[in-house]
Amino acid sequence: MDCKDAFEERFDSQNSSSGDSNTASEVTGSGVHNESIDVADQEAQLKQTKTKKRRRRRPPPNPMKEMTFIEHLAELRARLIRCFIYAAIGCVIGWYQYERIWEIIVKPIKPAMEKYSMPLVFTSIFEPLLFRLQLSVVAGVAIMAPLILYEVVAFIWPGLLPHEKRFARILMPFSIVLFIGGIVTAYVLIPIAALFMLRFLPKDAQVLNFVRLYVWSVAKIALAMGFIFQMPLVFMMLAKMGLVTSKTLISKWRHATIAILGVSAIVTPTIDPLNMLLLALPILFLYILSIILVFWVER
Repeated sequence: MDCKDAFEERFDSQNSSSGDSNTASEVTGSGVHNESIDVADQEAQLKQTKTKKRRRRRPPPNPMKEMTFIEHLAELRARLIRCFIYAAIGCVIGWYQYERIWEIIVKPIKPAMEKYSMPLVFTSIFEPLLFRLQLSVVAGVAIMAPLILYEVVAFIWPGLLPHEKRFARILMPFSIVLFIGGIVTAYVLIPIAALFMLRFLPKDAQVLNFVRLYVWSVAKIALAMGFIFQMPLVFMMLAKMGLVTSKTLISKWRHATIAILGVSAIVTPTIDPLNMLLLALPILFLYILSIILVFWVER
């Protein structure tokens, strides 16, 4: 019996020790598992935090592709630089094509120069060089005007509404045609005006026709005619804004005629009624065209 009791006690002690070791291993395993869960949770939280920060850093949605003020300034700067480059290239062309440009400028007054022995005069030995430089700049800008105009329109175009863009597509080509028409009209009227004025020249007198005065007078008249010929477009825009109607233009035709005659008297380099009438007739035609276009806008 003593041997049996001793064997049972030893067996019970082994079972208890094995149970304690199993319990310890279970506790250790659960501790490791809990630690791995905590690490996974921390990594998940860190990823969520980074994702939130990235979302915060993302710019707001911009489906219309609107530019910021700084971006507008950068675009304006780039387009101005291109305009200066175009003008510089045009100046170089104007410098090397000076003789041809000079022939075009002198052509309107050439009949009067030959008939009355009236040469064009420079006032000093330095003036020919200065005049060539100035003429090259003006001619260069005029030659490159289409490209410069494109840069201006391209900068403004994104800010226009769809109906404004449709209206601009009609106006811009029409405006260019009218401006060229005004310059051509001035080019035709200047020889007539010059010959008429020189009829009053006494036999023993001679005219000193200074180059600078003649050229800038021609340029002023040509530009004035170019802007005057924009009258139909001005009335179209006023009609679009509701400020002018075709009935108003028709009822005020007498006042318009007097105003046109006054403008013709100011722009015409002579005081004779013939040249004033030659200039007034195209402007009156433009007024009639304005009435037709305003009526079309109203429809």
